[in-house]
Amino acid sequence: MKTIHILATAHGTDSAEGRAAINLVRVELDDMLRAHGGSQHTQYQVHEAYVDVQSPNVDEAAFALPNEELCVIVPILLSTGFHTQVDLRRAAKIVVLRRCVLLNL
Repeated sequence: MKTIHILATAHGTDSAEGRAAINLVRVELDDMLRAHGGSQHTQYQVHEAYVDVQSPNVDEAAFALPNEELCVIVPILLSTGFHTQVDLRRAAKIVVLRRCVLLNL
């Protein structure tokens, strides 16, 4: 079975409420993919990643994945800006040999 890894990437925060909110978004994404996105040949696995404040950062999360499996970096950010235009694009390029792509929203 083919696995596609989803790096659900948030900014990161010290706020407990903010962390809970981002975790809820990841859980909802995982539930949606399990309900509608999989097939008998493909499964999705959602992972956490951050661009600032929390760990793992997006580079660490991507490098922890198997080389031969595709990963998609999905920004969970309120707007486009430096992190989506620079940080996440850079991370996707760094790990391109690991088959990571950035989902443009």
